[in-house]
Amino acid sequence: MAAQILTLVKRQSSVPQALRAASPSPAIRNEFYEVDRLGCYTVGEFLGMVFTEGEPILHGLHKGEIGIINGMPNAGKSTLALNTCLALACGRPFPPLVPYDGKPRRVLYLDFENTPRRLQSDLFVMAQALPPKEREVACDNFAVIVGAELNNETLTITNQEHLRQIARETAEHRADLLVIDTLASATSLYDENSNAEIQRKVLTPLRKICRLTGCAALIIDHKGKKGLDAVGGETPLYAGRGASAKACAARVIYNLDADPKAENVSLLSNPKIKGDKFQSVLMKLDSNRWFSAIGKSAAREQSNYEAVVSFVLAEARPVKRSEVIEKFAAVISKPTVERALRDAIGREVLRLTKRGMYEAVVNEGQ
Repeated sequence: MAAQILTLVKRQSSVPQALRAASPSPAIRNEFYEVDRLGCYTVGEFLGMVFTEGEPILHGLHKGEIGIINGMPNAGKSTLALNTCLALACGRPFPPLVPYDGKPRRVLYLDFENTPRRLQSDLFVMAQALPPKEREVACDNFAVIVGAELNNETLTITNQEHLRQIARETAEHRADLLVIDTLASATSLYDENSNAEIQRKVLTPLRKICRLTGCAALIIDHKGKKGLDAVGGETPLYAGRGASAKACAARVIYNLDADPKAENVSLLSNPKIKGDKFQSVLMKLDSNRWFSAIGKSAAREQSNYEAVVSFVLAEARPVKRSEVIEKFAAVISKPTVERALRDAIGREVLRLTKRGMYEAVVNEGQ
């Protein structure tokens, strides 16, 4: 079995005799104590243990963890993932996702969208752009499953029998990274917006595969609903379609957005990571089907709506409409300010007081 993400050095794991003696009856003792321990330790014991973090695979993604690439159709998310996997497989850098040279990694790519012929064509063009030695190493370390069926059923990760076979293939290939492209095509769900169903059928099994095989998992997902932050502005953290549990479970999230002003250019950003984020970067696709960084993106300017709402929230008191209009008189027109205030009320970020003033909506429990 591959190395686990955590190496736990435990002290005595048996239940102390004093605790056994204190149990009120044999029935209770058998029911509660004659089972495997969960791992309950005093702080003193816990601080004396030794843990090791899984090896880094991508920027912010280690073995045993789940990452996500979100993107709209035709933004290039599958191409970006294939570039990343080829670079990993031959040990070459591919910034910012593979920021450094390293030993070649083994990758298993599950393609649930392409036909075998289409994937073969894309990989052939990409691989030809590599130096011969790197191409040979990459071709040995990079494995794909595409257009697969099992018992006359299309392969999915929500079918338990199929999932066991995927886990077996992952282990036999000794994969450092397992890629699922795309989540929507890889699953059969009653409700993709159900956090409970996503957790039970997708995230928990994936975590188990990562734990048992020692790999990291990268999910390719479609962008969907626009999440809102505390100000009511858009937040890229919950950009993925469907249940928000995916974003909560992911250790790292990368978003890829096509640039509307330039052909074959996309913006790669990093809205979630446990560590240092990379600055959003523009990626250009060349004729060999490889993305390369062409420059950092400028910081996003605050929208008129966000500016107006942020001002009201920062005041921490009821604010008159005339105050807001006066505050932005030099930069935002009166109708735009009024529209922003109406939108904030509609989004339940602000509310009108009995005196017709604006203040923050405070949820119960806050």
